[in-house]
Amino acid sequence: MGPGPRKTKLPELERQEIPQVEELNGKVQSETLDDSPFVPSGTSHEDVSPKELLEVDSSLDELDFSHPKVDTIDEECVSSGFDETVLRLSSRRRSRVVDVGVALPDTFGHVIIEETDEPNRRLSVPISLDQASMIAAALLHLPRRRPLLADVVSDLFDQFSMTIAMISITGRQGGVFLAEVTVVDSRGQQRTVPSRLSDAILLGLASPIMPPLMVSETLFG
Repeated sequence: MGPGPRKTKLPELERQEIPQVEELNGKVQSETLDDSPFVPSGTSHEDVSPKELLEVDSSLDELDFSHPKVDTIDEECVSSGFDETVLRLSSRRRSRVVDVGVALPDTFGHVIIEETDEPNRRLSVPISLDQASMIAAALLHLPRRRPLLADVVSDLFDQFSMTIAMISITGRQGGVFLAEVTVVDSRGQQRTVPSRLSDAILLGLASPIMPPLMVSETLFG
């Protein structure tokens, strides 16, 4: 196994309990979290329900989701053979995940992405409740009983000396946002593959170093 990317000790986000929210009108399907590997502190796996995630943004508002890892990635990408100019594409804006949750009475989640430079425009992307819960738990560093697929893929990349160099949100087709993951191997060769936006974000959060999140300028328009 070749050497993995240099790891930097980073401060952890403050943990906060996700409060119980009030009953919604109508029924909320509980199957989405029946197999969730995330277990909030002091809560049994069986007690977790979608209701606890419907206003997760209310408990996350005071947290900084800029993810401190992201500011160290440029050097990592260059040292692994990634062409630094790709990170400066004028048609894409460096961004970060700043919030995730549900705005009642919606029955689906949103992940909020903000460009890191002025004018700091924001992009709201609809995602499923289970994906919202996974992203929220990853940002809050909640313990999980079993690894997610993103964790497994990240470990495999590390075993084969591969690095996720960049996550890109390239456009929108109908109501679906299009994303790509760019990977660099130990020889500096790049490969880019399409991905669901939520999967790409989860894969980035599972990486030892959070890769740059680049968003097409047209999506902020």
